[in-house]
Amino acid sequence: MSIKLIALDLDGTLLNEAKEITDPVQEALLYAAARGVHIVPVTGRPYLGIPRQLMDLGCVDYAVSSNGASVWRGERRIISHPIAMELCGELLEKLRGQYLLEELFMDGAGYISPESYRKAEKLHAGTPFWDYYKESRRVDESLERRLREREDLEELALRSEGREQGDAIAEALTAYPQLKAARPTPFYTEIMSVEAGKGRALEELGAVLGLGLDEIMALGDSDNDREMLQTAGVSVAMGNAGAALKRLARYVTEDNEHDGVARAIYRFIP
Repeated sequence: MSIKLIALDLDGTLLNEAKEITDPVQEALLYAAARGVHIVPVTGRPYLGIPRQLMDLGCVDYAVSSNGASVWRGERRIISHPIAMELCGELLEKLRGQYLLEELFMDGAGYISPESYRKAEKLHAGTPFWDYYKESRRVDESLERRLREREDLEELALRSEGREQGDAIAEALTAYPQLKAARPTPFYTEIMSVEAGKGRALEELGAVLGLGLDEIMALGDSDNDREMLQTAGVSVAMGNAGAALKRLARYVTEDNEHDGVARAIYRFIP
């Protein structure tokens, strides 16, 4: 069965360390799209965090954001698995003092308090990550009120000061079977509904497009990509991925600094 959809993680996969898509990778994406293959970013970022460089290529019609909590066609959300706001509020109260800053992903953006934004700026200003962050975050002085009023929370992201705090957050989450978490780094925890996930999003989008899982190729580098690599018919781990992810993948490509996505596309798209 030929590949009809390529699911691409962004950070550490499609993007290099400068948070850019290299020219060879851009050419490979356009090569695949010209053969009728859907190019679908699948990311823990909010929708507004998908790089303009990718969207401007003109080959992205669908996207998956917030670790599978939302599926988009253009700027319209077509599938959503939100977290109950009262559950989020309870969790934040329980964890108070155990994280550095919190972000609420809604409306395709990351909402953040002024205090948390200042902390994030101190951590990341002057880095390629900060450019993405400024584009995708919305400073909200009434974050607590927003938490009580809204019903469309896609993801709760908590930035801890180190692995120990991140482990404490993970332990606290075991009391909430309605929630699941991904930790792309030891100090960053992305919390979403147990109904969400990158793998489930691929199943749901595949059903919308009339595609079987054997027609989907997924590429990723970190633990929050594990589910989609297990779901897709063709699984590709980046050269910079951890050993466990490489073991479960069908194919291991070059790393994100050496056009690994392009090599995988030419390997599986004739």
